[in-house]
Amino acid sequence: MSRAKGEQAQRMARAYHYLRENSSGLVDYRLKLGEEGKKLRRTGAMEGNVDKLVVRRLKNQGMSWTIKGIRRLLCVRFLALEGRLKACLAQSALKCLLEPSSL
Repeated sequence: MSRAKGEQAQRMARAYHYLRENSSGLVDYRLKLGEEGKKLRRTGAMEGNVDKLVVRRLKNQGMSWTIKGIRRLLCVRFLALEGRLKACLAQSALKCLLEPSSL
């Protein structure tokens, strides 16, 4: 980190601070569950499959998504999974997409 300068140094400092502040969440979740955790599998393979699915959906089918568009799509998916999409659409779709915390 000592060689980084300017904006790169600031980004690295923010990332370091974030990791330091959230280090408790970086521990293998199975360790906290004791004996029950020993039965659970690692998530690496699942994450790899999700990554491949996302890349296939967003890049390989002739589609080109912006980061803003991807974030909005994910917001809609989360609202649907949480059962809040219909209420959000009834209120104001654009407001909910841009400000999901307003619900």
